[in-house]
Amino acid sequence: MESCAKIPTNISKWILCLAPMMKKTDRHFRFLARLISPNIRLFTEMIPAQTILHGNRQRHLEFAAEEKPLALQLGTGNPVDIRRTAKIPAVLDFDEINLNCGCPSPTVQNGNFGVKLMLDPKATRECVEVLREQIPLHIPISIKIRLGVDSLYSYSYLSDYVGMAIRAGASVIFVHARKALLKMNPKKNREIPNLNYDWVYKLKNEFKDTQIVINGGIKQTKESDIHLSKVDGIMLGRIAYQNPMALSDFENKIFNKKKSPKLRMNVVEKYLDYTEKQLNLGQKQQKLILNLLNIFSGQKRAKEWRMLLNAQSKAKHISLEQIFNKADEIHMTNN
Repeated sequence: MESCAKIPTNISKWILCLAPMMKKTDRHFRFLARLISPNIRLFTEMIPAQTILHGNRQRHLEFAAEEKPLALQLGTGNPVDIRRTAKIPAVLDFDEINLNCGCPSPTVQNGNFGVKLMLDPKATRECVEVLREQIPLHIPISIKIRLGVDSLYSYSYLSDYVGMAIRAGASVIFVHARKALLKMNPKKNREIPNLNYDWVYKLKNEFKDTQIVINGGIKQTKESDIHLSKVDGIMLGRIAYQNPMALSDFENKIFNKKKSPKLRMNVVEKYLDYTEKQLNLGQKQQKLILNLLNIFSGQKRAKEWRMLLNAQSKAKHISLEQIFNKADEIHMTNN
């Protein structure tokens, strides 16, 4: 894999980030994202502390060197679990530990973490303090939050909550710019209520020495100019798996790089090489292959490509050569 481009020292390490997304940003998708965008900061899916302590640790914490810089997003509201998790050597291999304080899923709510932490500043403070106490100082501690929860929605509360987290030891705040609605389906809550970017900008004005990264509804590269004139970074979400190549558009825009017409095929080739190695190690082919499902999004014959990948993902014997040849054929059609 090509080495990552060097970022000028005056540019925030968090200027371009890929959001942690459950059942999306596993290690294979992250590898694909890194091929497309060498400078993007990657995050694991949210991994509950209990899963790290008692589950398949290797499966959840293993990653390829190419994925770095890589942040571990932790799901817990229990300082005791944090102390125990911080003693696991693999946890300290990550470049950042992020505490999820914004996920509204029913399962997470039942576990009293995620967005439930925004309703409990004391628990949040204790968790961040223990993280900062237990994790070496060279590894940043961050939190990912919403603007509020249900009727608990005021800038003063948001400001107090962020200020508390910063004093406890968080140096980066990721803000999904809409409030959480606990009784609403989480999928609908991605679109409802409306985004409120102004509050995120206001946080940056108030906490100038803290990295503030904005998240939510960012789909067009032209939006990055506006956001990056107000905050330290942007975090992309669903656009990354709906149209993975959009990551290169943001990469080119933010880091002033020229568009490469060969990038898409280079990505496909390298990802298929990676897939072959992972298949030989016993990884499941369906998830590996389906990460490429939308690589031709917006291109001619994209439907044809998706049909082939769906069929190959279920085939008894996958043909990486057939997949590559079809990609080359479709690429030639579009260029």
